[in-house]
Amino acid sequence: MRTIGIALGAAALAVAAPAVPAGAAPAGGDCELLAVPAAGDARDLTVTEVCGADAAAARRSTALVYWYENADWDTSGGTIWGRGGTCDAEGYHVTLDSHASNNISSWQVAGWCHRVVAYNDGGVAATFHGNVNYPGPAHNDNIDQMRITS
Repeated sequence: MRTIGIALGAAALAVAAPAVPAGAAPAGGDCELLAVPAAGDARDLTVTEVCGADAAAARRSTALVYWYENADWDTSGGTIWGRGGTCDAEGYHVTLDSHASNNISSWQVAGWCHRVVAYNDGGVAATFHGNVNYPGPAHNDNIDQMRITS
C-alpha cells in the first residue's frame, strides 16, 4: 500500500511538514489536508492540515479523489492526493480528519482510481465504483476512512 495525500498529501512530504492549526491559516487561506502515517504503521494514514508552501507541494502530487460537502458534487471540500502515483489494486487507505469525515456527501474519482470502500463511524463499509453523487444515508456526512483503489 502506498502513502497518500487529502489535498491528502504524502508521507514523505508530511514528515517535513508540521501540522498547522486551522486558526493559523495564512490570510489567503492556502491550506490543504495532508495524509500522514499513523503512529507505528506507515500504510495507514491520518489527516492533518498544512498551509502555504506545504499546501502547494501537496497539490503537486497525484489527485485521487475530489470530495464535495453536498450531494451532486456541490460545494468543493477538497482533494485527496497521493504521492505514490495514481491508484492500483493495492491502493490507498486514508483516515479522514473530523471536518472531512463529517462533510463528505459526494466525490469524483481521478486517474486510475475507480473503487472507494467507505467506512462510517460505526465501522460499516460500503463499496462504490466511479463518481458518487450521494453515498446514501449511512455514509452521507459520515465517512471516517476510505480505501481508494483501481
